[in-house]
Amino acid sequence: MTLIIIFFVLHSLALCYLAYTSNILRVIKGVLLTFLVLTGALAFDYYKDRLGAPIEGYPPEFIYVHHRIIGDNIELWVDFEDGDSRVYIFPYSQEAAEELQEAQEQTEQGNPQEGKFEPPEGNTDSPPAPVMDDWKGDNTEVTK
Repeated sequence: MTLIIIFFVLHSLALCYLAYTSNILRVIKGVLLTFLVLTGALAFDYYKDRLGAPIEGYPPEFIYVHHRIIGDNIELWVDFEDGDSRVYIFPYSQEAAEELQEAQEQTEQGNPQEGKFEPPEGNTDSPPAPVMDDWKGDNTEVTK
C-alpha cells in the first residue's frame, strides 16, 4: 500500500512539473508521460494483486472463525471485536496447528473461541503459539 502512495505522489509531482513548465522539449514530455502511464498501470496492477491477500504475521487478540494448513503455512481467518474480519498467514508449527484444531472443534460445537498469540515461556527461539479461551461475547449485546 505504501508503494502505491509513493507512486501516486511521484505521478502528481511529475504532472505538476509538466503542466507548469513549458520549456521542456516535447520528446522529453512524451517520454515522461509514457513513463507515468506505465508506472501508474503497474501500481494499479500491484494493488489489485495485493487486494484481499492474507496478512503475513500473527493477529492481535481475535475471535476464531476458521483455519487451514497450506504446505508450510497456516491461514487463519479471524474476527475482531469491532466487527472487522481478516485472514492471516504464518509459518506452520505443530503447537499452533493443534491449538487451532481444538478451537475449530469447540466452535463447531457452538462454543466460539477467542485467542491471542504469545511466545512460549522460556523458549524465545520458538514461534508464538495461540492461547485460546471461550469467547465471552460482545458486551454491548442486549438480550430480549
